[in-house]
Amino acid sequence: MRRYCLWIAGAWLLLAVMPVTLLAAAPAADASTELDDPAEPLIPRKPKTQKDRDKIEALSLFASGRAEEQRGNLAAALRLYQRALRYEPDSLPIVREVIAAAQKLERVRDVVNYTIRALELDPSDPRLGAIAEQLARQGDVDGALKLYEKARHVQRNTKSAAYLLFTMQYGQLSYLENHAKQAANAFHEVTVALAEPDAYSLNAKQRRTLEGEDGENYQVFGQAFLAADRSDEARRAFERMQEISPDKAIYAFNQAQVLAHEKKYAEALEHLREYLNSDETPATDAPYVLLANILKELDRSGELLPELAKLYADDSSNAALKLYLADQYLAADKPADAEPLFAALQKKTPSLQGYRGLLEAYTALDQPEKAVELLAEVHEKTNGLEIVSEQVKKIGKQPQVLDRLVETARRMTKSSKTTTAYNASMAVGLVALDAKRFELADEMFEQAIQTKPRSREAWLEWGLGLLRAEKYAEAATVFRRAIDSHVLAADNPAFHTYLAMALAMDKKTDEALATAREAAEIGEHSARLESRVAWVHYHAKQYPEAQTAYRELIDKFDDDYKSDEVRSVLREARLALSNLCVLQDKIPEAEEWLEQVLDEYPDDTSALNDLGYLWADQGKHLERALTMVEQAVDAEPDNTAYRDSLGWVYYRLKRYPEAVEQLEKATADESPDGVILEHLGDAYMANKQRAKARETWKRAVAAMKKAGEKDKAAKVEKKLKK
Repeated sequence: MRRYCLWIAGAWLLLAVMPVTLLAAAPAADASTELDDPAEPLIPRKPKTQKDRDKIEALSLFASGRAEEQRGNLAAALRLYQRALRYEPDSLPIVREVIAAAQKLERVRDVVNYTIRALELDPSDPRLGAIAEQLARQGDVDGALKLYEKARHVQRNTKSAAYLLFTMQYGQLSYLENHAKQAANAFHEVTVALAEPDAYSLNAKQRRTLEGEDGENYQVFGQAFLAADRSDEARRAFERMQEISPDKAIYAFNQAQVLAHEKKYAEALEHLREYLNSDETPATDAPYVLLANILKELDRSGELLPELAKLYADDSSNAALKLYLADQYLAADKPADAEPLFAALQKKTPSLQGYRGLLEAYTALDQPEKAVELLAEVHEKTNGLEIVSEQVKKIGKQPQVLDRLVETARRMTKSSKTTTAYNASMAVGLVALDAKRFELADEMFEQAIQTKPRSREAWLEWGLGLLRAEKYAEAATVFRRAIDSHVLAADNPAFHTYLAMALAMDKKTDEALATAREAAEIGEHSARLESRVAWVHYHAKQYPEAQTAYRELIDKFDDDYKSDEVRSVLREARLALSNLCVLQDKIPEAEEWLEQVLDEYPDDTSALNDLGYLWADQGKHLERALTMVEQAVDAEPDNTAYRDSLGWVYYRLKRYPEAVEQLEKATADESPDGVILEHLGDAYMANKQRAKARETWKRAVAAMKKAGEKDKAAKVEKKLKK
């Protein structure tokens, strides 16, 4: 509409400047007969590229944002600036306008995010290094790596101390993230400079910063070089460390690592044993893992346990060795030898590995009392059994073992009402739930509630466990009982919320809606709780009602930018609305909801993928769609839906071999989605692989019929007939 109004204004302007005589001379009849040649459309000599069109769109959006800001509609202006930035992501002026508008609106998260974007675009900003360091401390390693990389590239002098420090920090973060090649390349630059400090004008203090006070950074350099298969550089790094801080034992271990990497196993073993027989006490199990690998390569694995046992006899206080030896005993099916080692470790310094090892040992040795006591301890200390989940699954596959655990928990409760008895019942109940032994699980949770009647967690874990096991009616019964027991404060709607979910999953929609509304009332109309009402409608396929509820949710809470929880709920609402519009074939509306998500969350992988797919399906904005979907796939490479989108964009771009490659990856699961199979069939046909296309379309039809998608199946069957 805005472009249409501009065209009208331009036409009136043209009329205003035309000569009066020309206007007066225009005949009333068809003037084409008066002309020698008919008018022809103007065809540009050079068609606009996607980049040209994006720039024009960015300018249009930016101008609209300016107009909204001048009218005082700052929120609308911010949204337009953010959208303009997506069309021209490298525009520093637009980023600065976004930051300025966000500051005025007090949207702190936007200010932080776009300040980082500004620093990426303008690496000369002196705050760059400090913010990169701050991001690293906060755990945003990817963001920190980007900023360090920018900071490196902005340094004109690659021999400066500043450049080398940024390179060092970039390498350290890369190494921690297991980007071995990236880390090794960075450390190579640092070690070259340290080898020629005069050529880089490095003073003593700067050298110490790069090397570490005692040269300890060379240890990291060496490990990174080994991980990147650069053993010569690793050897030089370890040698330099030995020059700075001589340590015969550590040097022997480092030599062993290099030699093993070079497959010189006999020499490696000699140096490793020199280290192991020294007075050095390893802080980790790395030397013992290396020993196991070397002996395996030499076909002498039988020597491992005796050698570890001898080392332990000489150094029984070595915790790393004790734990590794215990694990090896378990692996060799010697739980009786492993159990006392794990027990001693847990008594002194409890660890995750110790809990796991002990539980396996107790189970293998048929010691249910000790196993239940351990499970009770884990439950009490961690509020669950997640840290021993693998061992719990193993127990679930051994019915007799689980029966003995249940019997033990029964006895413990009969003899005592202690906290241990309560946690024993809870833990064994969770094990029974995981094994889908629901009668035993019910008994154990009832027992826990009798032991501790006011326990909210017993009701919660019981109900959620049944919900996860898709026992919806049973879960609803538990949550109702919890509500009736008044174990939560009157203003806590948690059980109402879960009850609404269980009822919805059990297809009791009216009850679910009433309960969800009650939860929202109790929770004083929080955005999260009110969103449950919309979700129930959505789940029941009551799409018009869901759409109304989600729109009302956005209207009610969209001005709240201080709560991350509210913003997250509204993001989900917009994604749901987009999907609802797709189901109703309202594609422009679906696109707009996704655009709004990306206005606020420009790197949202779900919105990037969905919008890219919608565009590809319509054959428009294909280059931009490709960029967006590639970003989503880079973020989640194992997401089959994103792979499908990428393959479909390639298909629309007529890049058929690449389409086939991506769609084959997307259909690699045991039960691939029917639509994705249809896409793969289309790609095969376009790639002139007719037999594969036909076979894949048949699979698509079968998958669609199984999913109850008869209309989609009929569409594919038409392709097969052709």
